[in-house]
Amino acid sequence: MDRRSTAGTRQDRGTRTGAATTVWRAMRCSMRELVVSLVVILVLVEIASVVFALQASRTDPRSLGGGVRIAGAAAASRGWPVTPPSPGPAPDILDVTTTFSARVIDAQALRAGVATHAIEVREFGWPFPVLRDIRFLWPSDNASTAAVAPIETGLRLVPSALLLNPLVVGGLLWLAMLVPLALVLGLRRWIRAMGGRCAACGHQTRGGAVCPECGAAAPSGSMKPHGAR
Repeated sequence: MDRRSTAGTRQDRGTRTGAATTVWRAMRCSMRELVVSLVVILVLVEIASVVFALQASRTDPRSLGGGVRIAGAAAASRGWPVTPPSPGPAPDILDVTTTFSARVIDAQALRAGVATHAIEVREFGWPFPVLRDIRFLWPSDNASTAAVAPIETGLRLVPSALLLNPLVVGGLLWLAMLVPLALVLGLRRWIRAMGGRCAACGHQTRGGAVCPECGAAAPSGSMKPHGAR
């Protein structure tokens, strides 16, 4: 009897160890799949974000209308949209045009109605601007306004937006996919358990504590299969 009892105890321990190992492997596999899906979504969102910004940069947002002008003391209090190349007067007017995927800020300092200093910032992308183009009309102390040519930086990537856009958009998309999937999988496991089947693989447990197919522990509240005693 003692030998049989000892053998039964070892078998039970081996069964429990096998079940725990199977569950742990399944959890690691699920976590790996979730991480891979998140990385894939982040990469795709990053690529789509840059392509979308490039497409938006082909159209001048000001052609769509809807701009707002800020003038006088309000413009001076807001200041230039970016740091000027050198010290200069405060802006007298700010023309701001915003669309879904672009924003243009045209700031000017005027003298007798003529712009002496100007900075124009164009930004493209959503939800944060990925591309930015800055144009300066900024005379030095020894140059006349008429002799100054505009300086343009050209379209440049915005590092912070390259990081934030995938995290915000990709993270929301991942959660939007994960939550319904988790609900469906949880419902499937519950239906299997209530039907006397293994919640992990769907195999009949025959009322046992461990699934004979995959070795996963059977839920304590699962029903025995129809006709089982």
